[in-house]
Amino acid sequence: MPAVVLTGVSRGLGRAVATHFARVGATVCGCARSSDDVNSLQAELGTGHFVSCADVSSDGAVAEWAKESRRFVGATLRLKNSRCLSG
Repeated sequence: MPAVVLTGVSRGLGRAVATHFARVGATVCGCARSSDDVNSLQAELGTGHFVSCADVSSDGAVAEWAKESRRFVGATLRLKNSRCLSG
């Protein structure tokens, strides 16, 4: 089954996309800034998915999250960024 890597999964569109992909059988690797929301989504998705805290405005945080995600699934097949940064 494919793996999807998503940012901004704590609520709204990002959370809806994450739960949809999990429901159709994909392995979800997601991140968001809110630890409470991340923990809630991880509990909802279960152990076959990886959700952690990372601020996408920090290159170091994204690099660490990407490394952990790749380790969890072994490879990245689809990418989806649901957050947009400006500035």
